[in-house]
Amino acid sequence: MNRYFIYILTVLSMIAASCTPEEFAQVGDYDNENCYGVYFPSQEGTGDRQIDPDDPRHFTFKVRRIKTDDAITVPVTIKSESTGVFTLSELYFEEDKAEAEISVFFPSAQLGKTYDCTLIIEDKLYASSYSSVSTHLSFSVTRVKWNRV
Repeated sequence: MNRYFIYILTVLSMIAASCTPEEFAQVGDYDNENCYGVYFPSQEGTGDRQIDPDDPRHFTFKVRRIKTDDAITVPVTIKSESTGVFTLSELYFEEDKAEAEISVFFPSAQLGKTYDCTLIIEDKLYASSYSSVSTHLSFSVTRVKWNRV
């Protein structure tokens, strides 16, 4: 009798499980078909950087793109908890050029304080949502007075 009871419970649980609605993955927005594919290639100068107080207070980074048909100016967003410390040069690609540079300036950075900064290309006309290349670049900078012997 117990064997029949276990059999009935097993069948009922299978029926109950089969009646739950299936969950389907949501399809994301498609990339813009005219997307330029702008990205930050792997490069030195990211991560934690310490500079001498007399060093220039700016960094320059390389930026690349896949589609080179037009001359474009790419909007880049700065994300930082230190409001007003960082400013950017214009990110401009000449027609038929796959590489450009962008400079990040931090003239008001104080001695001994660490500042974090992330540059992000958010506009879907310029950056792909589904590419394996990076559409952001992060670094931190500290102005340090070195004790020289």
